[in-house]
Amino acid sequence: MNQVRLKLRERIKEYTDRFPEEERPNHLKIAVEVDISPNTLSRYINNKVQQTDLEVLAKLCDYLGVTDFNDIFELVEEEEDK
Repeated sequence: MNQVRLKLRERIKEYTDRFPEEERPNHLKIAVEVDISPNTLSRYINNKVQQTDLEVLAKLCDYLGVTDFNDIFELVEEEEDK
């Protein structure tokens, strides 16, 4: 069975890598600027959400400059236990 994987970790790294190291926003700063809780951001980054909140995703996409949901979602084939 296929699963949907969020690629937010990768998009956040791409975004923060644009800044000089001493000015890079950390996850706490991103959460505050996006107006979501740090725990919510952590769950999205670590693919620990069962249902995505489109408002949260819209805020994150706006902050990160993502204009195509294909840049944050990936359909992956689940490995079967042998």
